[in-house]
Amino acid sequence: MKVTLRSAYLCLLFCSSGLLAQSWYPDNDSDGFGDSSADAVFSIESIPGYVLNSTDCNDTNNLVNPGSTEILYNGIDDNCDGQLDEGNQLESQVAANQCGTTLATLASSIYTTCLPQVTAYRFEVINTKTNAIQYLERGVHYFSLTMLPSYDYATTYAIRVELQRNGIWLGYYGNTCLISSPAVLAPSGAAQLVPSQCGSTLSSINSLIATSSLPAVTGYRFRITNISDPDSVNRVQTIDRALQWFSLPMLESYNYGTTYQIEVAVKTTGDYSDFGSVCEISSPAAPTLINCGEYVPESNSIIAAQSLNRATVYRFELTNLDTYITTTVDRPLNWFRFNNIPDYVPGASYGVRISVMTSGSFSPFGDACEIYAPGASKLAQLRKELPETAITIFPNPFSNEVTVVANGFAHDAILAVYDLTGRLLEKKVIKADVSEIRLGSDYPSGVYSLVLDDGDKIQTRRVIKR
Repeated sequence: MKVTLRSAYLCLLFCSSGLLAQSWYPDNDSDGFGDSSADAVFSIESIPGYVLNSTDCNDTNNLVNPGSTEILYNGIDDNCDGQLDEGNQLESQVAANQCGTTLATLASSIYTTCLPQVTAYRFEVINTKTNAIQYLERGVHYFSLTMLPSYDYATTYAIRVELQRNGIWLGYYGNTCLISSPAVLAPSGAAQLVPSQCGSTLSSINSLIATSSLPAVTGYRFRITNISDPDSVNRVQTIDRALQWFSLPMLESYNYGTTYQIEVAVKTTGDYSDFGSVCEISSPAAPTLINCGEYVPESNSIIAAQSLNRATVYRFELTNLDTYITTTVDRPLNWFRFNNIPDYVPGASYGVRISVMTSGSFSPFGDACEIYAPGASKLAQLRKELPETAITIFPNPFSNEVTVVANGFAHDAILAVYDLTGRLLEKKVIKADVSEIRLGSDYPSGVYSLVLDDGDKIQTRRVIKR
């Protein structure tokens, strides 16, 4: 009941005078029941067109009031009790075998129970993530999410149904049912790279990286994270595409010999979804020399690596495997000559690694390769001066451990182990009274240099772990 200032004033006036004022309400349809939404008027006398109750829920229709009998299925609360068709309501809901399920596709039909004399169905669809409500009216008892103005993958919707009977909307809904759109973000969902590419190495830097093409998707978002170099520029990059694929050269930054984590998000009519499962893909490895193990005949002989598409600079890192001094030379072409290397040692053995620049930054180095500088005859002469029998190594190649036997050292010697990049892996002291040591169990597969130094001379040997 609403009380106006005028009514309150009259109430005080009459109450102070000892007269009893009553609340009167307009009865516009003259059915004896006052308008429940109208303001009260206080008076000690009756007012024409007013009554002493406010129970009429529709004061423009004299057939609707608390004294009327409820008429079924006319969409009106005839007796003003706040209910429609009480005790005889016709309700429908989404089919029981669909409630709580995930649709196979966005276009899958969602069915409601079908009732006689029903002429239309009003579907109320609520996005449980955003609480956005949409309505769809249909002359048949089914619909699909793609009929709505807005719909998304990987989303749960709360759905209710209101019926229209003989052209009249009944005014109430049936029970709510939860239905989810396809779960493309699940671990096995479609919003990820195609399974055949996950964990693979691309055959070319230009190879297409693809996800599944999904119906009704209007955009694909790829998030690419460089996990080989956490400190790289543009470590995390995002690219939006109308198509379900991209290639690394489309990114602002990309490299050879790099592993990337790639995630996929999709959009239909609105914003992008969350990202799906992570997939790792590696770009092709950085190149190696074409002729590993060769003796370079002349200082102006070309020593070439594989030529790589989109590589703009080749960085050659040469490590003298006797002195472990490293020299780096950058070239716009995929080859170098020893006359490009200042102060190279003729006949020396060099470990060579290569890195390439693509989009303004260098890739990780590729596998090391051993070559011999021009002047191999000098190397042979130098090695003749070192006793080959100083140590015995077996087995070589080895799979687990290699045994090194020291032959007749008068005093302690130092054994150092290097990989082909010149990195010291370990250093051991061989006592004069110890005949052998074992090592290599924790080495990865590769080629290693064993350097034995007894203080007077050095013996260098190569071993291979399979």
